[in-house]
Amino acid sequence: MSKLCQNCKDRGVCCKAFYLNDDQPPWAFKTIEDKAQTEERLKNKNLPFRIIGRTKYHWVFGCNCLSAEGFCTIYKNRPAVCKKYRPGCGLLCCYSKRFSPINMDNIEKV
Repeated sequence: MSKLCQNCKDRGVCCKAFYLNDDQPPWAFKTIEDKAQTEERLKNKNLPFRIIGRTKYHWVFGCNCLSAEGFCTIYKNRPAVCKKYRPGCGLLCCYSKRFSPINMDNIEKV
């Protein structure tokens, strides 16, 4: 991430807590037993993400490759979903006006 968009309050916020919806079926929360299957999907797709919690309908993910300063440590080799991301829009942006912002207080830890 080279520069912040006008909505962002800090570097790397979009990588700390986000939804994924780049696949069919979407990465929706179904049951708590679904967690292992979702983690296996992440592994099979070589995505460096982890489940950090859930909302009523979706898993919430965080990236394992974010430095303490908020920079991507694998930027040149980042996943396609990260390359396609545009600051200020889409599911990764927690400040996007298109989707409800992720409120960390409302995430159930799993």
